[in-house]
Amino acid sequence: MSTTNLEEIRHNVLDTVREKMSEDLVPASFRPVDENGVEALTVVMEDSAVDGYDATGEFFFLPDTSKDTQFLVSLITIADELHEETINELCIAVSGINTYMPIEGFAIDFLTKSLVFKHTYGIPLDLREEKLQERSELAIGTALQIVGEFGYLLAEVNDGIRSGESVLEIFAPIE
Repeated sequence: MSTTNLEEIRHNVLDTVREKMSEDLVPASFRPVDENGVEALTVVMEDSAVDGYDATGEFFFLPDTSKDTQFLVSLITIADELHEETINELCIAVSGINTYMPIEGFAIDFLTKSLVFKHTYGIPLDLREEKLQERSELAIGTALQIVGEFGYLLAEVNDGIRSGESVLEIFAPIE
């Protein structure tokens, strides 16, 4: 498959996701292609995605592929400002949640000073476009679901509403 054809198929996959989100009144648009040739779908999730908190998701395919795998990245920013007074508690909470998550995970990005969820999903390169669409929607939906389910806990820790220890108690095995 040529690189141009692969880029077109990936664009079509993300554009279908954009259309579906727009039908659900979720603002979604493509950001300009960056210097690495990456086209990303940007989704603004107001209030609903993180239980009263806004979040911004970026969904894109990595430009490089292995011989037989392409990678779809879901990068969701939960908080674009970290509070210095709660950073230690946030580290405890992020570590605790990630211990029990079925897929990768929440992170503190110290370069951008933000709280994110990042999941990279490997998809076989030889799938037909319909199957690529299904797998991509599943990966994006799973990332959104996990952020919707648990992201607010971390946002509350960041805002000083909840302690890191209280998040651990939610996930701690029953004694």
